[in-house]
Amino acid sequence: QYTSGISAPLMGEGTTLYLNVTNIESYDVGHDRLCIKWSPHRAATSYRIKLDPTDRSSEGQQETTIPAGLPQYCFDGLSPDALYTATVFVQTPDLEGPGVGTDERTLVKPTLAPTMPPTPTPPPTIPPAWAVCKGAKADVVFVIDGSWSIGEDSFSKVMTFVSSMIGAFDVIGPSGMQVSFVQFSDGATTEFKLNTYQDKGITMAAVHQIRYRGGNTKTGMALKHTYDKAFSPENGIRRNVPKVVVVITDGRSQDEVKQNAARLQHAGYSVFAVGVADVDFVELQEIGSKPSDRHVFVVDDFDAFDTIRENLITFICETATSSCPLIYLNGFTSPGFRMLEAFNLTEKTYSHIPGVSMEPGSFNSFTAYRLHKNAFLNQPTLELHPDGLPHTYTIILM
Repeated sequence: QYTSGISAPLMGEGTTLYLNVTNIESYDVGHDRLCIKWSPHRAATSYRIKLDPTDRSSEGQQETTIPAGLPQYCFDGLSPDALYTATVFVQTPDLEGPGVGTDERTLVKPTLAPTMPPTPTPPPTIPPAWAVCKGAKADVVFVIDGSWSIGEDSFSKVMTFVSSMIGAFDVIGPSGMQVSFVQFSDGATTEFKLNTYQDKGITMAAVHQIRYRGGNTKTGMALKHTYDKAFSPENGIRRNVPKVVVVITDGRSQDEVKQNAARLQHAGYSVFAVGVADVDFVELQEIGSKPSDRHVFVVDDFDAFDTIRENLITFICETATSSCPLIYLNGFTSPGFRMLEAFNLTEKTYSHIPGVSMEPGSFNSFTAYRLHKNAFLNQPTLELHPDGLPHTYTIILM
């Protein structure tokens, strides 16, 4: 602009600075995580980051904001072999730039071959089966306290006691007694499964190889683990044979036991409870089946197991030689069987069968199942009769 007038305008084009990240790429990709990085933006005060799975059934969708000084981020908790889109937005105090994304697929999770436990060396002499245990057939789970209050020396004495009980059994394996071992403290671990060993001498030796763990006394958790995990098809549980649990502990549980003990008893499992020294006898009675005089034992110390050994083994083997499995009826564990189990109609398994629902039965005390139009259940008649049931028994289906 001049005193004599205004000049012709001068025009030109200009471009605002880009507000998006560059050079974005993925790295450190695993089966459940992936990381991204990018070139930092000089105007950024923060970055907003999103991760979206292409398949909605995949896990790991997330969003977060990170400071500008961290031009990289890792996402965890993702699904294996899943495609994801990671998007980064540059943020300033007043603006957010367009998102820039990259696609990446997580790795396929490798399938590890199962590792079998080493085969222990059996003792030089295998004790003969007790007369009362001849022909016994049951699934037996020993649930053993491995907490700090036991101590390593006393734990070794418990192992000797358990091994001697196994030595009194007849056949170990699918045609006789199957034995599993659960050790508990803060948690519960199945040291070996019902179907791990099929030889009495090797099973006895395996008990002595179990390492003492230490920890707090969570008996309730151990009973839950026994019900949910130890007695499972994967662990070798058999239909129509008695189920026996032997719990050995030396103190009061630090969690609730009554409800988890009741689940085992109501499932028809015969639970034997052995307490050592200053044990809570009321709690021990809650753990053991009824009548208590056959299922609950107390010894003064870890050197006194011989005082109960004969009775305990006898009662276990009498349970295992019953002509029928066991059911819970009117507060007691008694010989009997649930025929519907042959059709996989149990509280654990019924939901996997199309056309079946569960509802309260007589007096709300017994479970009942309703078969809808699309239900189809079949089973050979032979499979409906438990092993050992006399041929004179007749089942009439109405």
